[in-house]
Amino acid sequence: MNTSSTNPTTASSRWTHFSGMIRKSYGLSFAAGLTIALLLANFVIGCKEESPGIITPCVTPTVIRTSPASGAANVPLSKISNATESAFAAMGKKSSSLAKTGGTAKSTSVATVKVISATFSTPMDPNSITTSTFTVWQGTTPILGGVSYTDTTAQFFIPNGLEPNLTYTCTITTGVRDMSGNAMENNYMWNFSTALGNLNPPTVSSTDPANSATGVALNQKLAATFSTAMDASTFTTPTFTLRQGATSVQGFISYSGTTAIFAPSVILSPNTAYTARISTAAKDLAGNALANDFVWSFTTGSSVVVTAPKVSLTDPVNAAVNVALNQKLAATFSKTMDATTLTTSTFTLKQGSTPVQGFVSYSGTTAIFAPTSNLTSSTVYTA
Repeated sequence: MNTSSTNPTTASSRWTHFSGMIRKSYGLSFAAGLTIALLLANFVIGCKEESPGIITPCVTPTVIRTSPASGAANVPLSKISNATESAFAAMGKKSSSLAKTGGTAKSTSVATVKVISATFSTPMDPNSITTSTFTVWQGTTPILGGVSYTDTTAQFFIPNGLEPNLTYTCTITTGVRDMSGNAMENNYMWNFSTALGNLNPPTVSSTDPANSATGVALNQKLAATFSTAMDASTFTTPTFTLRQGATSVQGFISYSGTTAIFAPSVILSPNTAYTARISTAAKDLAGNALANDFVWSFTTGSSVVVTAPKVSLTDPVNAAVNVALNQKLAATFSKTMDATTLTTSTFTLKQGSTPVQGFVSYSGTTAIFAPTSNLTSSTVYTA
């Protein structure tokens, strides 16, 4: 839908001409004819009288651009914008929780959050941009999400991400208004479809302990790192198992980044062979399963290892200068860590005594702290 703006000069000459027609038809004075013409114009196009005798033509807001574009077909999921930490944080501050428009969020990791946006022809009232006036549907199913508004662009955040090979319908209703209170003339709707997606099955790229390892500590936790991000909900005790012969070993399973962890609930037996297995029930975020069960074995030693982990590498390095203002902090450990222990309480950044807000993630042996906003130039920070 395209709505053209009204030129005030042209409109003024048209009203003068219109008033002349009225005067000739009804024998009215110039002032009376012009007044009637202005009143009729105000009634017809809904203009406002900014001051006595001065009426400004109203211009209804329109959507001038969307992302993905209207009618876009087979859009790769990788080409649809991901949320930035700062934008997602701003959305979270604006609304206490994501709008519950259907479904259950699989993850709130900002890396999986997709963004659909619409840019308007004029600044809009941010309070009119809500999950009631900006909606996304897949067929008859409403999509869980939250909204934010910056400059002239409204964004719809989708924590669950988008699915491949589907068509989505987005709607912005006439409930949105510009800063003058003008509403759009009609609802604005657009569709786009996603591409078929990645069909390559994920693989296990490394394990700890390695296959055929010997002398493994009796308190060893098992780690399997994958070639791509996996669906954490597919990692359960039937999916990731450890056995000593035919006897199952009880344990707890966690997943973070691209790594799954199996933590035995008991100390392993000394000098004993164990077999670990990850079944084809493990799937990546595109729904692709492992092509085959992944199996590896190891043999324990005779002792419990109590060596504490240490940070072996940081980015930026200690005492670094001229660090980028959008720098994310990375700390790599000497051994696989328990991802649940890496939080904004255990991984912090401060400027003096002032904490810097951010997000913490963990994958492999590396923890990441991503500030929610750019750092201040020429300033010392401590992590």
